[in-house]
Formats: sequence, structure tokens, C-alpha cells
Amino acid sequence: MPAQKKRPRKTTRSKRKTPKPSRWRPIRRFLLWSMLMGTVVLSLYVVYLDHIVREKLAGNRWTLPARVYSQPIELYQGVKLSASQLEKALVRIGYHASKKVRQAGQYRRYKNTLHLYTQGFNFWDGDEPSLPVTIRIKGGYVDRMIHTQNKTDIDLLRLEPEEIGQIHPAQYEDRILIAYQKIPQKFLSTLVAVEDRKFYRHWGVDVWALGRAFIANFKAGRVVQGGSTLTQQLAKNFFLTRERTLWRKFNEVIIALLIEVHIEKPAILEAYSNQVFLGQSGAKAIHGFQLASQYYFAKSLQQLSNAEIAMLVGMVKGPSHYHPIKHPKRARERRRIVLKQMRDQQVISSTEMKRALTQRLPKKAGQRLAQSRYPAFLSLVKQQLTRDYDETDLKTTGLKIFTTLKPNVQQAAENALVSELKQLERQYRLKRGKLQGAVIVVSPQEGEVLAVVGDRKTRYQGFNRALHAYRPIGSLIKPAVYLTALQKDYTLTTSINDSAVTLKTHDGTLWKPKNYDSKTHGATPLYQALAKSYNLATVHLGMDVGLESVILTLRRLGYEKPISPLPSLLLGTTEMSPYEVAQMYQTYASGGYYAPLRAIRSVLDAHNEPLNRYPLTVDERLDSASVILVNHAMRGVIELGSGRGLRKWLPEEVVIAGKTGTTNDTKDSWFAGFGSDKVGVVWVGYDNNRPTKLTGSKGAMRVWGKMMQQVGINAYFPPVAQNIHWLPVNPQLNLLAPEGCEEQVTMPYIIGTEPQDYAECASTEKGWLDQWFQ
Repeated sequence: MPAQKKRPRKTTRSKRKTPKPSRWRPIRRFLLWSMLMGTVVLSLYVVYLDHIVREKLAGNRWTLPARVYSQPIELYQGVKLSASQLEKALVRIGYHASKKVRQAGQYRRYKNTLHLYTQGFNFWDGDEPSLPVTIRIKGGYVDRMIHTQNKTDIDLLRLEPEEIGQIHPAQYEDRILIAYQKIPQKFLSTLVAVEDRKFYRHWGVDVWALGRAFIANFKAGRVVQGGSTLTQQLAKNFFLTRERTLWRKFNEVIIALLIEVHIEKPAILEAYSNQVFLGQSGAKAIHGFQLASQYYFAKSLQQLSNAEIAMLVGMVKGPSHYHPIKHPKRARERRRIVLKQMRDQQVISSTEMKRALTQRLPKKAGQRLAQSRYPAFLSLVKQQLTRDYDETDLKTTGLKIFTTLKPNVQQAAENALVSELKQLERQYRLKRGKLQGAVIVVSPQEGEVLAVVGDRKTRYQGFNRALHAYRPIGSLIKPAVYLTALQKDYTLTTSINDSAVTLKTHDGTLWKPKNYDSKTHGATPLYQALAKSYNLATVHLGMDVGLESVILTLRRLGYEKPISPLPSLLLGTTEMSPYEVAQMYQTYASGGYYAPLRAIRSVLDAHNEPLNRYPLTVDERLDSASVILVNHAMRGVIELGSGRGLRKWLPEEVVIAGKTGTTNDTKDSWFAGFGSDKVGVVWVGYDNNRPTKLTGSKGAMRVWGKMMQQVGINAYFPPVAQNIHWLPVNPQLNLLAPEGCEEQVTMPYIIGTEPQDYAECASTEKGWLDQWFQ
């Protein structure tokens, strides 16, 4: 048999099972990439938030309104001031009566002696320290000022000024910044004890509190619980909106951690204390503990009692809910809880807690945050500020603006206008509440505006008549006509013809002015024509010296608007505002030295660094000798003419100069008058230009007189001038008079213009006119 072939041996390979792809691998990969991308996105987002945090912390953190202050109260021996007036002034600037004067802002009055602890202030020219003072007043004048502790005499004491208004940004939020070093330690300890006991131990987030809040919020599907630290609250208030969402909470946590990285704990407390929202005053949001302290208690933070600290800290939880005036029950209970926490954390003792629980809640708030008490003056301040500052800087950078306003003069002006307008309406049976008026008071030498009233409703924020009511000024223009003549070799006794006159106007019509009494008075001495306000004499004189010359005098006095050279301007058809009239009469009162009216003295930034000064600028516009002469004639207005009624309000020894003004059909009643320390201008009339039945002496002069009676005015006496001789004359004849003649009047003359010949003496009896001119 043939041999059988062997079959090749099959080699068997071990079969490996190919592993099936895991169904979790794509998920793991997705999660890994998601985590990676999430980390990148989160990191970028944190970098973005970090940029915002660093930028805001490094820049201007808060929008701060500009604060406007009055003149400070300056006290020295001999200054006229009663004990009642000083007490009222102290209350206006935030002092509180106390049985024991131990800390800044307290005072005690005993009869005519006041003990006070001044509050100190950062002025434009340096800081005024806080110190205890005893002020003794005798006979309506400051008699002596003593440092209460070391018993040394004080020559000059400058109290802090009154805050008279603010210039706000569009969002109308307000705060007063306070540095960490000036926040009382007791207040800080209370804040930490109530709001965040672990503040000094965490890094911006309390993990356990946050966890509890997260679980509660997750279950509810919305934010129902906070668990926020002080740093988180700062993050929320400073960087975020008020919406209550989980996303905002997430941002709050990140920002809180970033804040802790960039600034220290004291800086966090300082920022929180200046940012926290604590209520609303009308449209104004109250931010920060310092402003809230003034709003609710009219005190600085450093002056708060334990009960007041507890109430203010307690309000952080809900300013509206725990408002002490609107919801006193809730506020009292909240205060009790905070006081208990203060005791438990050993901030106060049990005895102090019991005493604080008995303290009454404030009964009213908001006086310090009310709208400006002096809106008419504040509008002038804004008007002058806009020349030098950008509007945004004015409203947001916390400027401190020191003005020229004197509150006592302002209040006297307001009181006089309001009371006299009511009296005039009763006396002349005018429609009640419709008669209007405006007042402006300035200092003659410095041109500082001391008071502005623009409406009989003195807090009215609208149309300001003192600045913007342009009305014919009537006879107030006449001194400019006579001054023009006195600069052209006329004298006070030069004879002027007060006779009928007819002039052709530019349109061909005839103008026939008349005197107020519809009479003519023939040849009249110049001073008497002004004192008696004769229209016809003024027109003759004005046409003689030339209309262009009169306009030039008005320019030099300070009136800057165009004037048409029409004869009617000689009788005051030119329309001016009380402010423009005050500028002219300032130049008269200063002897011909024009000083632009200013309402601002200095401006500081939020750090009390000076930004701008508004120095006194003076320009000798007119010959001083001629101005002395016309002012002497304006004294005659008060003694001989329409101003005689002022004696009802002013003492006999107070001699002033002034001029009444009345326009056609008694539509406008004016008075402008001045002593050595004040120039006052008053307008009275109707907005619709209807007749008032009031001449200048029956209307505006009454307001002026009552105002000066309240605030006081120093007599006007002409300065000594080497080129002026005072000589006895017979004014009717314009001749020198032998001494002792009845017709004798002593008159000033510029050397070279005086009479040379003598009149015959009709009598040796001394003339009565000489008494007032001397």
C-alpha cells in the first residue's frame, strides 16, 4: 500500500476577544473637556471681575455731591450778637443742648453765658480744632471768650459754617465720607457683633453660613436666605444690583473673595461704612453711617449714644422696615435685640444696656437733608461755578464750596419780604398771595453777596426774581445821570431847570415827561433835584451832559448790557434785575471802586485740598470825588426826599444813602440803599406787570427798612478826600454863606469847582438843613 501522506498540522491560534468600546468614555471625555473649558471660562471671568474690582477700588469709589457752605460764624470781643442769636446759630449748624458739655457739638446756655465744645472744621485756609469755650455776652455784644479748660482768653473764634445746600448727580444719592480712623471703636464692634462675628477670621465668605443659605435657596428655587458677610454685603452694594438671584449670589461670593485679596480688613469696614444704604429722604438715597447719623439724629457718628448706635446698626437689616419715625414699634424691638447682642459681646455692660433701652427714639428726621434752605442764593452759586468747573465734576467729586452767604442777613431778608408783602396786601387791599418781591444784599467793599431772596415763598426752587426778573428801574437810574454831571464840573449846588420839556423820539412821536406831583419847580439846586427825584430837572440835566455820557457812566458802574440812547432812559426805562442794580450801587457805596459781585470764596476737593480761590478784584472805575458828592446827595434822599420814612426802622444816628424808584402806573416799586457795610436792593411788583398802587417808598423801602432793622447796618460817612473841600453855602444862590446864616448848608466841593463869591446873610440863625448835611 502506498504510503499515506501526512496532512499538514493545523496550527490553532488563540482567539483574542476585541474589547468593546466603553460607553462611558465619551461622557468622561466630555466631562473632562467641560471641566477644562469651565475652568478657563471661570478663570477668565474671575480675571474680568478682578479688573473691575481693582479699578473701582483704586478710583473714585463714590459719587459725591458738592456741598455748599455759608460764611463761618466769626466771634470776637465787641461783635454785635445776643445770646439768643448765638444759640439759634449753634442749633442751625448742628449743636445740641446738654446739661454737661463734654464732647464736640454740645452746648449749654445760662442766661447770657454759653458753654460749648466746638466741632472743628476743615476750612479753605486751614483746620479749626475742636475746643471747649465759654462765651460771655453783655448788652447784646460779645464781652469775653475763654478756653474753658485752661482759662486763657480767646481773641478770635471761628465756628463751622452752615451747610446751605448740595449740588447732586442725576442718581441723587448722598453720603458723607468718614475715614476708618474716625469711626468710633464701639460702633465698629457693634457692627461686627451684629452683622458678621467671624469678620476678622474669614476670607470674605463664611462657608458654613453660605452652605446653610445655599441649601435653603436651592430648596426654594430662589434666594430666601442670605448668610452674607460684611464683605459680601459690600460686594453686593458696591458692585452689584439689588436683584435676588442665584447668579448674583455667585458673583457676590467671587467679588467678596477678590475684595479680601486686594484690601485689608480696616479698609473693608471703611468702604462698607460709607456705602451701606440706610434709607430715603424724598428722592435722595441715604448712604453711609455718617450721613444717616446726621439724618436721623442731627449728630455726627462720633456723638451717638449706645441706643443710637444700636438703632443705626439695626437698620442695616432693613432701613424701611425699621424706620424709627414710620415704624417706631419695630425699630424699638430691633434696637432691643442689637443692644442685647452688644451686651453679650461685651461691647457694653448690662447697666449701659438698661439705660439705653429707656432712651426715646427720634421723633423727626431729615432736617439736615431737606432741600436747600436758600435756593435763590444757591442758584447764584451754581451760575458762578459753571464758569470754572465741569458739570460732572460739580455733581460727583465731592467738592466743598465755601460761599459768602451770611445766614443772619439771609433770614432777615426773608422775614422782612414775607411779612411786609402780607402787610402791604392787607393795607392796600390787594389780592392776597400774589404780590411778589426780590431782595439782594452785598458788601460794598468786597462785592460779596450776603443774601438773595427770589420769591415770597423763600424755599421755592423755581424762577429767581433777584437774578432773572428784568424790570424798568425807574428813578434808581437818576444818580447815574447826576454823577455824570458831577464829573463835568457841575456841583451839588449848580442850578438845574425843573421845567416842562418836550422831546422828539426816534420814531417821531413827542415825549412829554412829568414830575410825580405833576408840578414844575423852576431853578433847583442839583442836590435837591436828586433828593426830591424831579423828573424834569433830570431830563434837562441828562440831555445837557449827553445820553452817551450817561450810558458810559452806567457801564463804569457795572451795567454791561446794551442800552439804547433814548431820552426815556434818563427816567429809568432800562430794564435790570435786582442783581444788576446791586452791582451798580456797590460801585457807588465803595466810592467808585467796582468789585464784581461774587458768591464764592473758595473751593476744596473731597480731601480738603484747595482747588480754586475767588479773590477780591477791584477796579477804580470812577472819580472817587464825584462819587462822594453824588452819595452825599443820596443821603439827602433819606433826609429830605422820598426816603424820610426809613427813620421808622433806623436809629437817628445811622445815616444812610439811597434812592427810591417807581415806574409808570406804579408797576414796579424799588429801593436801593447802603451804609458802610451793606448795600441792599429790593423790588416789589406783580409778575404779570399790573399796577401795584405802591411807590418805591410805600413798598420796597418798607421791606428794606424792616430787614436792616433786624440785621443792623452801619452808618455811611463819606471817606476823607484831599481834593474835596466842605464849605458853608447858600444852596439856592450857589454862593458861599457867612457862618451862622439861616440859609447856610455845608456842602462838599471838588477843589476848583467851589463858589467864589459870598451871599448876603439874611439871618444869623443856624439853618436846619445844615444839621443833617453835617
